[in-house]
Amino acid sequence: MDPIPSAAELRAQINLDRPTREDLERVHAAMGARAMAAARIRQTSKDAGRMVLLASEQRDVDAHQAAVRELATLAAQLEPRLPMRPEDRKMRFGSPNVPGAPAAGYSRLQRLSREHSVTDWAKAHGARGDGHDTDQA
Repeated sequence: MDPIPSAAELRAQINLDRPTREDLERVHAAMGARAMAAARIRQTSKDAGRMVLLASEQRDVDAHQAAVRELATLAAQLEPRLPMRPEDRKMRFGSPNVPGAPAAGYSRLQRLSREHSVTDWAKAHGARGDGHDTDQA
């Protein structure tokens, strides 16, 4: 079994200025492996009929938990630096200009949800589309 990489080892392999999604996935995989290793230690102790971990088992569990926290910190540093995926750039509101957007009866809506367009709602309620009401024109 391959040793689980530490946050320091992964940080040394990653270009922190231009991380990739694969880099973040490796960090998440290491977090999961550390959490599973700690769970295996607990399960082994439980299977042995012990309600309390041995001191050596507790040290190992504590070390895995500390490593998970360090990896989580690294993941939090990487995530905002990742390039945006094309699907994240698409407009997700209910504007009729977006293909596949649901039609909405904007004149009857009391509250908009994520599927609705504020611009379309405003037009349905008398706005011209340039920030002014049609009543004031």
